[in-house]
Amino acid sequence: MESENKYINKEHEGIVEQYVLYLKKLVYFATEDAGNMKFQEYTEILESVFMYSNNFYDTMTKKKHMVEEFMFLIPSMAFYLSVRVFYLD
Repeated sequence: MESENKYINKEHEGIVEQYVLYLKKLVYFATEDAGNMKFQEYTEILESVFMYSNNFYDTMTKKKHMVEEFMFLIPSMAFYLSVRVFYLD
C-alpha cells in the first residue's frame, strides 16, 4: 500500500518512516502505564503533523527553495511532539 504522506523521494520516505516508527515505539513504551490514552493522543497529533507536512509539500513544489525546510519538517516536529507528549493532559 502506498503511503498517503508526501515525500521528496523514496529515500526521504524511507528515512522519515523509519525515524517516526522509532519514535512511536519509544513513546509507546514510555506511556504504556500512563492509563490516560497518552499514546493515542500522541498518534492523533502526529497525524496532524503529517497533514501539515502534506500541505507544506503542496506549497513547496511551487517554491523550490523550500526543499531543505520540508526535508526536516516531519522529523523535527515529531521529535518535539515526542518530548511534549509527557505534558499532554
